[in-house]
Amino acid sequence: SHDRRLADTMLRQLKAADLIVINKVDLCDGAQRSELRRWVGSVACSVMQYETERADVPVPLLSGLELTDAPLGRADDATGCARHAHEPMHLHDDPAHGALFDTWSCRPAGTFEPQALRAWLNAPPPGLLRLKGLLRTASTGAGTGWSELQFSGRHGTLRNSAAPGNGAALVAIALRGQLPTAQLSAYFEPAGVRG
Repeated sequence: SHDRRLADTMLRQLKAADLIVINKVDLCDGAQRSELRRWVGSVACSVMQYETERADVPVPLLSGLELTDAPLGRADDATGCARHAHEPMHLHDDPAHGALFDTWSCRPAGTFEPQALRAWLNAPPPGLLRLKGLLRTASTGAGTGWSELQFSGRHGTLRNSAAPGNGAALVAIALRGQLPTAQLSAYFEPAGVRG
């Protein structure tokens, strides 16, 4: 960052990132790591930081994660939302994934306004890494009444979709201890039309 030839490029990349991976943390002491975290946070604000050694980064953190393949788990109440964030999602045979991530899932029965969903995707709760699923949406114009929701890092999309065979379903992922379960449940609980 002190090299005039590289600083501008580095700062632009940090500010545009969905996830910042800080590698080789084993080569610095605790004070240096704290200072690095502080500096990255001052440049990239709320962008998620992940520290590692030897470039060991879980594939789901980098790949886009096929969340729809994950089990939705059981519902704890009439809302249909699974509220046990600490039950690991079994994405691979690697047991370490459960130690790194918290998951949340829901089968909302309500109908959502597309414009309100897009607004929510522009300002989701902090900590959320991925959110993916299919929801019933209010038909507008050529809409089908169903939408595919995708959120990754800091970017979200909503697009028309065919009706799913298994109904509405959402799955979210965050690093362990950072999943905004209460905010997800509050927004996506089935409660008629959500605007």
